[in-house]
Amino acid sequence: MVTEDFSTRATTVMSQKTDIDKVLDLFTEPLSADMHDRHAIAIDRLCRNNSNGFAIRDLPSVQQVLELSLALARDGKEEFIGPVCRLFGILSMPFQRRTSTDEYKMLSNITELLSCIGGVFTTDTPTSIQLIATEMLREFATANGRRPVMNSPSETPPEAMPFARQYHTNQGSISRSSLVPSLVTGIRSTLYDCHDEIIRCLVLLTLDISYTKENCDQLVDSGLLYLFPKLFETDACQPIMLEIVNLLWNVLENMSGEINLTEVPQGIQPSAGDAEKCSPLAVQLAHVLMPLWSTLLNTGYRSDDKELRNEVLIIMSLLAKDEIFQVALHEQGFVSLGLEALRCGLGEGGAFKSMAVTSPDLNFELTCLLCTAITDICQHDECLKEALDGGLLHLLLLPLRDSQICSTSPWNADQQAWILRQALHCLSSLVPRCGKSFIELGGVEMVVRFIEETEDEGLLLIAISIVHMSAQSDQHLGKAFGDANVMKALMETYGGSTVCDEARAGAALAMAAICTGE
Repeated sequence: MVTEDFSTRATTVMSQKTDIDKVLDLFTEPLSADMHDRHAIAIDRLCRNNSNGFAIRDLPSVQQVLELSLALARDGKEEFIGPVCRLFGILSMPFQRRTSTDEYKMLSNITELLSCIGGVFTTDTPTSIQLIATEMLREFATANGRRPVMNSPSETPPEAMPFARQYHTNQGSISRSSLVPSLVTGIRSTLYDCHDEIIRCLVLLTLDISYTKENCDQLVDSGLLYLFPKLFETDACQPIMLEIVNLLWNVLENMSGEINLTEVPQGIQPSAGDAEKCSPLAVQLAHVLMPLWSTLLNTGYRSDDKELRNEVLIIMSLLAKDEIFQVALHEQGFVSLGLEALRCGLGEGGAFKSMAVTSPDLNFELTCLLCTAITDICQHDECLKEALDGGLLHLLLLPLRDSQICSTSPWNADQQAWILRQALHCLSSLVPRCGKSFIELGGVEMVVRFIEETEDEGLLLIAISIVHMSAQSDQHLGKAFGDANVMKALMETYGGSTVCDEARAGAALAMAAICTGE
């Protein structure tokens, strides 16, 4: 939340402070403690007198007024709902400062206020107050809608630095408060109370705070990951689904350490007779993500559907590091469906009308993502066997076989080059594990010819690495490369005057591996 200069309001500071003291006196003095109508009027007057926002140094007193008002609103005093909402409306404005250092000297005033507001989501607070509280916190989390595109301050353009600095200061205040655990508690309780409007607001707020490592670590520690299977029960056509996917993506990318998907979620109430809810988190996520992706792949015709389809695939790739998730996704039929979609994306046929005409960029993105996702899933031997039987190697060799730019391809020259790069990366991971199939498909000769013909040093390095790793891991595969005259191609690379040093070194290592194997 961007703070503003307080000097223009210096003449009214004392009177406003007095107003806050008067409000507190009304709540605490025995003679006026029960005069709730006067309390409400006093809060309204306080909001009017601070229409540009509260001063940072006054926040402790404002917090006391807020706590007293919330307690009465929770106790059924409906006349306080309006004043409390107006109080949150003023809190959503930039906090005022009298000096340039107020925000840093009195940072605890802000963090304690945020902790107080977090209690709105952990107690039986009226819905309207919870909604306005999420709006206020979203304004604070995004520095009043000025979240920088680049998450690192060092990558932010100079003209955006003041807003970026304020954004990161606000995110730091959130991480130092107890707001994050309160949000997760609020999501958990509203999920089972079916408060759809509150759930959406809480998800949006949680998404706004999920762009920093510190907040994501707190979200994980508070058990947010275990709530995603329930969150993904939302209809795929609902706008909130994209926010849920983005939230999970942020958490997986920004959290510290490795995610533990083997635990059975604790504190989550399964439906009666639903044994699946007692499965490890990896299984639960696979069982909700795969049907969602399948639905979007088969019936997602809108651009929003295709964007969501691709992001779900990214999520599954990130989770595929876990072996339990790999097996669960395989059991859900991911490999066969993924191969069919990849076949369609590479122009080898396929039955997905949603990929036929519109959104070529999104369909291109899907094709690249599928190469990587299927390869990641194939770390498990059963998945690899099914993928090989389904023609994965044949599909990955197609860009290599047709490495020259094809005018009839649905992709432009840059896109075709990128698909070729993705295919080579995937082959470098798979070939050492399936040498026999690779030889039978003529992959050895294709790689050797590619090394001889390519002028792209980046692609050349990947192709040489395929030879190197193949020769190291499989003697027969190394011999097959030798028989295909790869040594000549590697020698030409090593002696080429225009070849980079990295390619020379790679060629030398590959030749050594082949000679050692023989």
